[in-house]
Amino acid sequence: MDRNNPIGVFDSGIGGLTVLDALHRLMPNENFIYLADDAYFPYGRKSGEEIENRILQIGKQFQKRDVKALVIACNTASANSHLLRSWSKIPVQSVIEPTALFACKQSRSKRIAILATDLTIKTGTYQNILKRFGAEVFPLPGSGLVELAENPNRKSREIALLVREIISPLQGADFDTIVLGCTHFGLLSEAIGEVFPKALQVGCGEPTANQLREILASQNLLADRLENGKIELYASGNPSAYAGKTDWLSFPFSGPNKW
Repeated sequence: MDRNNPIGVFDSGIGGLTVLDALHRLMPNENFIYLADDAYFPYGRKSGEEIENRILQIGKQFQKRDVKALVIACNTASANSHLLRSWSKIPVQSVIEPTALFACKQSRSKRIAILATDLTIKTGTYQNILKRFGAEVFPLPGSGLVELAENPNRKSREIALLVREIISPLQGADFDTIVLGCTHFGLLSEAIGEVFPKALQVGCGEPTANQLREILASQNLLADRLENGKIELYASGNPSAYAGKTDWLSFPFSGPNKW
């Protein structure tokens, strides 16, 4: 495997770009290929079997593009990635394990809320990891937040009120840390912070990027080029749907090509 081969990253939409952004900031000399699999959006309302089969198909497509590692920049897909992991001969990086471990380290009380899609919560993956490290867990399924995060007006007061309504069942629970267990949810962090201003929000980007870098270093797969790498962006459904949604990225985004 050539250490200068690209890293594949995918999600059902723009949420995974929060992970790609963290990966690029930590490893700017790496090449990346990002797929927004919006033809199958949203993942969180599909069955586990559908997601398992879909991401195995995506993994095979990425490996035809000679990626050296694959990042599942989606919690729902990460929780339903057994087929892909058992098939793949390259490192496959989930977002769940590093995010859960980071939340455990950051929480002082070990009382942690999880905000994720219905399917991610249903698998119990976050709950099992956090409980294994002695945390008391407050899970809340919130698939409706995904569509709000994809909305170009996600910073509007109207969206903030809808966010408040969806996450209100967590009000009254005693926790000091909230895991944003969907990569889309970081785009709603301001609205979530209005409801839980004292809770530490833990997103998936930085913990995932840090763990992947460690894995690549251990396998001698870090790029050895000195110049910045390139980022290829693709969408499986509607590439034109991303206009005006990505002004927060740390790299130029002119819109994806068709996958």
